[in-house]
Amino acid sequence: MADAAPGAGGTGRTVVLDTGAVLAGLGPAQSGASGGSSTRFVAPERVRDEVRPGGPTGRSLERQLDAGLVLVMPSSVARERVREAARVSGDLAVLSVTDVDVLAAALDAPEGAEVWSDDLAVQNVARRLGVAARPATGRAIRSEVVWHVRCTGCGRYPEAATPAGECPVCGSPLKRTRRPPDGRRV
Repeated sequence: MADAAPGAGGTGRTVVLDTGAVLAGLGPAQSGASGGSSTRFVAPERVRDEVRPGGPTGRSLERQLDAGLVLVMPSSVARERVREAARVSGDLAVLSVTDVDVLAAALDAPEGAEVWSDDLAVQNVARRLGVAARPATGRAIRSEVVWHVRCTGCGRYPEAATPAGECPVCGSPLKRTRRPPDGRRV
């Protein structure tokens, strides 16, 4: 899956592009990407918030829209499913609102969808949700990761941080880290 960049699509599928994929020129504007026109390319409406109108990024988005990219507004139910999965995986703090909408749009697609994103947190949450994901131009995740915060002072994995991101036990800063799959503390 990670060995080739996304290209011409299969039959009757939906591909949800994140902002990076849109700006990389992937999707309907890519030469041959629309293939037999059975691949539907969509992106969340919030992609507009991440581009500069009139600038190079705005023009890239406009080219994609002219070629058939459809902007969608995901349902609140799908957004909440994404946020819950991201909370469980520990990725919620690093997902943008647009990232949440990319994944929610994939959940809303009637026939299922594939997400094209280089964002490893998006790929991680997609895997947790059972949504197919592949890198747009970069690398793919190898396995799902569950992130936790660990105190840089006492080494504990607190269940909750203070609003300032400090350890509730010793007050040291917390750092986002992987925890071994078996749950043991390292």
